[in-house]
Amino acid sequence: MVELNIEKIKARDEGALRELFDATLPVVKQVVKQEVEDHTLDFDEVEDTLLVEDITQDVMSTIFTSLDKIRATESKPLLLWCTRIARNVAISHLRRLEAEKRKANIYESTIAPYETADLALDSESKVLLQKAMQRLGKIEKLILELYLEGKSLREIAEAQGLPHSVVYKVFKRATLKLRQFFEEEGFTWQGKE
Repeated sequence: MVELNIEKIKARDEGALRELFDATLPVVKQVVKQEVEDHTLDFDEVEDTLLVEDITQDVMSTIFTSLDKIRATESKPLLLWCTRIARNVAISHLRRLEAEKRKANIYESTIAPYETADLALDSESKVLLQKAMQRLGKIEKLILELYLEGKSLREIAEAQGLPHSVVYKVFKRATLKLRQFFEEEGFTWQGKE
């Protein structure tokens, strides 16, 4: 193991930072990989690899932005400090993903995608629907239209480059606006709460 100069690292010496990066990256990547394997997110191998890379990048960023907090005076405790950061950042990242996945599964299991074929509307209903859609903002309309085309909220999020949680919130807000409009028009809501 290379002996790292803690004082130079704290002073942000470029050579010392390079040595720190080179010494910690393999260890950090291994810790992150182990945490990803320990969590059951049901991703395929490619997604796991990308996730490990993504979390590793977050960890390295956290390490380099936290250098002023180093209390270590020798290399071994410094590497231990880095592995603790790696584990904590990985666990935090994975917990957020698990929560998003649970939320998506619950939501998508309670609202089945609409089939556009089921939307054969008479002209009066079309006018009413257009009127209801005018209450929606541009992004709400877009997300709702894509959903009505049969795309899942996750597919919409990926296609629009938005986090799934944002798409979910916008979709929920749009459906609530539509529901409110139709209730004002005398229709009753028959969907699942």
